Amino acid sequence: MHAPAGAAGAGTIHPNPMVRCPRPWLSLALAGSIAAGCALGCEPAEVEIRDLEVADNPDNLLSAWVRWTTDRPASSRVEFGEAAPDRYAVGSDEPVTDHEVLVYGVRADTRIVLRASSVADDGGEGWSDEVAYTTGTPPFEGAMFELSHHDPERTQPGWTLTNLVLGSTLAPTLAVLLDEQAQPIWYHQLGDGVGSGDVEVSLVAPEPPALPRVLIGGGVAAYAHPAEVDMAGRVVWQGPQQPEGLYAEGSMHHSFRKTEDGTYLALRYAFEGLQLYDRIEELGGDGEAVWSWRSIDHTADLGEEYPHGNNAMLGDGGAAIYYSSRYTSSLYKLDRTSGEVLWRLGEDGDFAFEGDHDTPWFLQAHARQLLPGGRVLLYDNGAVEDREWSRVIEYAVDEDAMTAAVVWEYPGDLADDEWFTFAWGDADRLDNGNTLVCAGTLVGRQSQSRLFEVTADGTKVWQVLLSVDGEEELAGDYMAQRIPVLLEEL
Repeated sequence: MHAPAGAAGAGTIHPNPMVRCPRPWLSLALAGSIAAGCALGCEPAEVEIRDLEVADNPDNLLSAWVRWTTDRPASSRVEFGEAAPDRYAVGSDEPVTDHEVLVYGVRADTRIVLRASSVADDGGEGWSDEVAYTTGTPPFEGAMFELSHHDPERTQPGWTLTNLVLGSTLAPTLAVLLDEQAQPIWYHQLGDGVGSGDVEVSLVAPEPPALPRVLIGGGVAAYAHPAEVDMAGRVVWQGPQQPEGLYAEGSMHHSFRKTEDGTYLALRYAFEGLQLYDRIEELGGDGEAVWSWRSIDHTADLGEEYPHGNNAMLGDGGAAIYYSSRYTSSLYKLDRTSGEVLWRLGEDGDFAFEGDHDTPWFLQAHARQLLPGGRVLLYDNGAVEDREWSRVIEYAVDEDAMTAAVVWEYPGDLADDEWFTFAWGDADRLDNGNTLVCAGTLVGRQSQSRLFEVTADGTKVWQVLLSVDGEEELAGDYMAQRIPVLLEEL
């Protein structure tokens, strides 16, 4: 147990002889109520905080539950930090007497100092004493995260969400959240079964007071389920059960994401006789398919080959599906109603290339992102037999003129920064114009797995290298996402 280092009994209420201005973190409704009380010249009674305790969270050892009671309904708030309760705050405006707040976003084996507070509708408030708590050690303590580049002034603020694969591409499914210094501050392992490394993790933000969630899907282990997991480590939604066998009928792989409509888009293996193909399914909240598309019906250019799809996403306001095939090095745009292929982007596809470029087309690429203005960003893996270096590349796609042109790239053949991952990868354009790149692999002869951020002019401003401490095993990551800091920063 990681018990509090300080007293965890009833907190001392700090005197409040005058009603102070409503705090900025209060909701408009609560602030308005307090303001009305102030207008009447009242002096509200202090809120009494009782029975404060800080308890371990066995579902995530980098967090803790803070609980207390108050003598009347009031809001819940906990401020905390490493030296003093002055870095982050988290809580709820909902007036209750039994309070429970999850403190999260803390590194392993770290001592924090926290205090709780509550404010009633009439403006009365109470504060607890400061209490110390030390987080635990997560189950992947052998994983190493080396921050090799960091320019805080040019980096997109936020946390980085990724999957973590240790030792082999067939390993337990693990999601990890890193802070700006590339240290784990949240994690979840989806059972003990062995899944594939092609796991997509993404942030799901439900309406408060529900905790933020992470959707974990794609290549989860046999008999496991893709799931939404909240910051407390609780599974709050499960998708369909994964069948036994890596290439079994209906096995989910690579891409699993939630749409703006609340449905889920999944990529699954399927068979027509002995021929393997991809099936894209849109799933309702109950996990049942409400729409599906079969690659075997619409991609005659593949012949008898398996397309090896690695990405499926909605576009054009939901009117189109974009499907990526590693085998054909192509991005397909599909009509969501008819399922017909509207066009194919790639070498020998439907677009004429504009401009002069030595390597104009992508090879075996992953993780397409649709950008405004008809642009497409992708992680271009390259290939062992053709181009043994990877890159991030952005195309301007003109669907009227049916032309495509390279408008930006960050190549992996730079003299001082060579990198190549033939199978995994991800690239996301960030709000500040930078690009976050996930270049993971578990092949020793390729470059070390890394996450990095580059500016539009190609300057690397953040990078973390992944490894395993003291072992010959490797660490890898398949996809990553930069998310906002989920806590109030003080």
